[in-house]
Amino acid sequence: MIKEPYNQYEPYTDVVYKLVGYEISCPEYETYPRFSIHQSEESIHHTLEEAEAKIKNTVEKDIWTSYKLWGFFVSEIPFEVTCHGSYCAQRRWTYDCKGERVTEKAISSLYDINRNRQIYWGREEEDCRFKVGDLVEVFCGNHVKLGIVYQMPFDFKFASSRLPQTKPDEPMPYHFDDSDDNYYILTLDDEYPDHVDVIDCFPAGSLYLDESVVKGLQEKFDILKRDESKR
Repeated sequence: MIKEPYNQYEPYTDVVYKLVGYEISCPEYETYPRFSIHQSEESIHHTLEEAEAKIKNTVEKDIWTSYKLWGFFVSEIPFEVTCHGSYCAQRRWTYDCKGERVTEKAISSLYDINRNRQIYWGREEEDCRFKVGDLVEVFCGNHVKLGIVYQMPFDFKFASSRLPQTKPDEPMPYHFDDSDDNYYILTLDDEYPDHVDVIDCFPAGSLYLDESVVKGLQEKFDILKRDESKR
């Protein structure tokens, strides 16, 4: 079984922390299963603690009157490293509208030709905020969708059983990376569950949970699970 420190990732230490906050665009009109959000703030901090203090301050001041806080993302970004897109970070954290931490993603999405790409060894159940059957809100950029967890991220046992059994001094021809750290989420828009980055899943409850919407989602979930068990 392959374990670290095989191909051990050397983390960057000269980093900053980028905080991005989001609000629900029209909370008095928005409803599930889909509602609009927009970016409300963006700031750079020297430490994670500073970023978390800023989140706490934003939540406590509640300076918005016509909008409603939805959530926050914090990204650890190294200096002098080319980043492509908002998901490019060494580590990431999410926080709900109350400032409570939702998920930590401690697997780097950075690529540097002079460094080893960090290997994803799975996520154990105790490290998963959500479990199968939980209702979640899925971040989709400028909107959010209500979904239900269909399958959890794979664990270390699964990952190690599918990686090539090479020696520590030999290159690994392929491996799992940050893009494999996903839940499989079922929404009303999709015929089948789709993989969603763990960092994009938030607890449901930002808006009123209409019973008919939840029932429709649950029925769809039950049908797929029943069909899956017959195969």
